[in-house]
Amino acid sequence: MWKCNSCGASNPDESDVCAGCGAQKPREAAVESAPKSNGMMTVVVMLAVVCVLLIGVIVYLTAQKKNDALQSAAPINATSEEILESAEAAETAEPETTAEPVIIQTLDREALFAAHEPDEVVAAVGGRDVTWQDYFYFLSNEAYSVENYIAQMTVYGGGASWADPWGSDEEPDENFADYVLRSTEDYVRLMTAIIELSEEHDAGLSDEDQSAVADAMAQTFVSALGEDPTEEAIEGYLKERYMTRPILERLISMDYLYSNTFNARYGENSSNVSDEDALKYLTENGYLSAKHILFRTVDPATGEALSDEAVAEKLEKAQAIADELRAIEDQDVLLARFAELKSELDEDSGKDAHPDGYTFTSGVMVSEFEDAVKALEDYGVSEPVKSSYGYHVILRLPLRADAELTSSSGGGATARGLFATQDFSKVLHAKMDELTLDYADGFEKPDILQYLTETKIA
Repeated sequence: MWKCNSCGASNPDESDVCAGCGAQKPREAAVESAPKSNGMMTVVVMLAVVCVLLIGVIVYLTAQKKNDALQSAAPINATSEEILESAEAAETAEPETTAEPVIIQTLDREALFAAHEPDEVVAAVGGRDVTWQDYFYFLSNEAYSVENYIAQMTVYGGGASWADPWGSDEEPDENFADYVLRSTEDYVRLMTAIIELSEEHDAGLSDEDQSAVADAMAQTFVSALGEDPTEEAIEGYLKERYMTRPILERLISMDYLYSNTFNARYGENSSNVSDEDALKYLTENGYLSAKHILFRTVDPATGEALSDEAVAEKLEKAQAIADELRAIEDQDVLLARFAELKSELDEDSGKDAHPDGYTFTSGVMVSEFEDAVKALEDYGVSEPVKSSYGYHVILRLPLRADAELTSSSGGGATARGLFATQDFSKVLHAKMDELTLDYADGFEKPDILQYLTETKIA
């Protein structure tokens, strides 16, 4: 598995693109020649162990709906003690804190959970029953994120309550308590949507998948409780989180069902995506493609600028190469000569990793490089372009469906993969929109504001 730098989602090793947000798989070393340092904003939705398997999907569908304040949410499997420890850690990080005890309102989980029997059917989605145990697990997790936000706001003197609007543009009058209920419904609908799509594509769990799910469950308990945990310890761990083995198994299985359905629809490595769709994705998202020959004007070992004399020599070489290449009219001859000169003269330390050049979108490469490529037609050659790395002689290339895309995190994705990820999110959205969560007759949605208790955190 690899973890997405953008949203924190967990992805299979064979996947080059994040299932959660479409970001490209990071490499150990980024391109050194032209990409600029541009850290991607991290959507901080911290989920522990098993639930991170599902969050890749959920983050993509719900991240834009969450207020920035919830980006510091506690782990979804956190206990009440862990929530309070998180708030206390935030307090100790602030040099000036109040001497008065800090009290916040938290959800009285024990009282609310006791309001119904765990196996009581409280709702249905797509003809599938939802028990109180299932519903409450997600509700409890969503409540933790609100509690953590309120705790940190209170510690830092901001103040917040469950009855406050949480800042949604779509639901401006929705308070934090309402948000928890709606988000709980979204989670349940999402899981049902994944199951239904997997059934439609005959993409259920293989024997190998089922074995992997069992192994992951066992590893969850080992990670949380140590080697050879007792059954009593496991049951205590699950009970503390309002979780059951079936819920845990279902959460882990979601990752495999999602991946299997994705591959059934788009093929391994998104090979079923057409050239037309891949190129359309590149064009619509402003991708460019180019090769370059770099003449460095800084020492790559020290980062220090070369002497004025050495820099002048580099510019003279770059100009001579640019003049030669710009004079070639036949495209095949141009490509062959450019490749020859690049092999001989290019001082880009990433040239071996990018033999076909760079296919990138805005903001990934240094601005001088990007602007120069935009000014060229396909197969056009630039005059020497000065950047902080040195002088670039650039050859713009047509976009290719199978080109490896370059990103600030290192690259690795293809247009086919990104198109498939984007398209599948639309499919999943559409499936979710088809599904409604219908509450059982006689069941009323919990009034969270009636189940709050005061908790001292400092």
